[in-house]
Amino acid sequence: MKAGSVRTKALLIEMQEEQIYINIEGEAAVDIDYTTDNYYVTITDKGNVITPYEKLEIEQSFDFPIIRTIDQEKFLVAGSRVKNPGDNCFIYDDKGNILNKFFAGDGIQDIEVVKGKIIVSFFDEGVYGMRGPNNGGLVVFDQQGKIEFNFNENHGGQIISDCYCLCKHGPNRVLFFPYDSWTLTELDIDNYEEKEYATPGVFAGSSALTSTKDSVIFHSPYSDQRALLKWTIENNKVEKIGEYTEGIRGLKNGKFLSKGEKGFTIIDIG
Repeated sequence: MKAGSVRTKALLIEMQEEQIYINIEGEAAVDIDYTTDNYYVTITDKGNVITPYEKLEIEQSFDFPIIRTIDQEKFLVAGSRVKNPGDNCFIYDDKGNILNKFFAGDGIQDIEVVKGKIIVSFFDEGVYGMRGPNNGGLVVFDQQGKIEFNFNENHGGQIISDCYCLCKHGPNRVLFFPYDSWTLTELDIDNYEEKEYATPGVFAGSSALTSTKDSVIFHSPYSDQRALLKWTIENNKVEKIGEYTEGIRGLKNGKFLSKGEKGFTIIDIG
């Protein structure tokens, strides 16, 4: 769908917030993932992984780690920066044993796991950096580290220079927002079919997004770095529905996650 003229309206809504405290003594959360069944995993600055049920010590060290749930029996940790090609994405079981490891690329912006597949997005230093998966802008791996889809390679050029944000969308898709086209892209993880949506310019630079049944919500565009902007694609209506501090990450179903050192907050707008 290509957007035409834009109607903008300011409408501040009451957001629901749920704060979850993690029992971390002498440590600070570095990254957190949360699923809608109230399960979370976090990695601390001491390299420990904490879930609602246990604390795991993992021996591998990571530069700027990202942690994501695969299911309640598996999780992954990836180092978002590397100096040389080498394994930087490790899949663990729920006891902390390594199941697999592979090179996921340098300059990782975000990771989502959908139907067991690992979707990795990259920022510009990765896309234009060392030779590797990162040159693809957005890449889908299976759990053995095999590349199933490489966006830039699939398009025959550097279409994605920097993938600003990524989120789950429905049971088998993701949404992502790449620079420099600012074209919202929907990717089906089953068959890798794409849909593109030309976005109003007000969304340029947004650093997080989520989706509801009939709309997409962008956070922190260049023009208003605290703004939450709702876009109803069908009629191309844009509404400012609220504000929130910078640094949140989009989940699915109209939710965002805000990380703290001792826990996190779920912001529900859906």
